[in-house]
Amino acid sequence: MAHAYTPGLKASKGLTLRKRRILPLRGDVVVKEGQTVEPDDIVARTSLPGDATLVNVAGYLSITPEEVPHAMIKKVGDAVAKDEPIASAKSFFRPVQIGC
Repeated sequence: MAHAYTPGLKASKGLTLRKRRILPLRGDVVVKEGQTVEPDDIVARTSLPGDATLVNVAGYLSITPEEVPHAMIKKVGDAVAKDEPIASAKSFFRPVQIGC
């Protein structure tokens, strides 16, 4: 049987891994504290209001992720209408805006 080596990967029998996960919105935790879970187990649920669309603002505007908060026109919780600008940045040629 062939074995593969992955640098930095350690497998330990009986290892306990603790991860802190935070829901993007208020939700319900469906497991009890200290309960053993498997990798595919659902541990919490939340509902996203409306249709959610992920937008890579940094990619569209060619800015760094650190610049995104300053480029945003819309703030967290603001309603967004179709084709309404959500972010803007200056470019060499002209200002650039993106909308949903």
